[in-house]
Amino acid sequence: ALLVAPQDLTIGLILQETGVLGALWMGFVVAALSEEFLRLLLQTRLGAALNNAGLAALITALIWACMHAPKWIGEGTGAVEAVLSALHIVPLGLLWGYLTHRTRSIVPAILVHGLNVWGLQNF
Repeated sequence: ALLVAPQDLTIGLILQETGVLGALWMGFVVAALSEEFLRLLLQTRLGAALNNAGLAALITALIWACMHAPKWIGEGTGAVEAVLSALHIVPLGLLWGYLTHRTRSIVPAILVHGLNVWGLQNF
């Protein structure tokens, strides 16, 4: 990500503003723990209701991605660009969902999501 989109890496800014403990708090507690807990609930319940784990993972990834749009709009991004950015991170949501489904645990998804300071969404 540093080679592809260095301007989009936010870890430097986060470390300057909050320090290491603040970055860990934001990465793991604020973002990853809450989002992956919601994913666990949605993905498992939808999977059971639809009898289709793959479709449940896709729907959950779409919902998860769209949850980010209001934050981006609040930061000054236009609505259309926020929606397109949300669609851009759906593959990440599918990856986190696959980890949750495959391991039957939210811990791996929380770790990868919380450590996503290298910017997988930039690829």
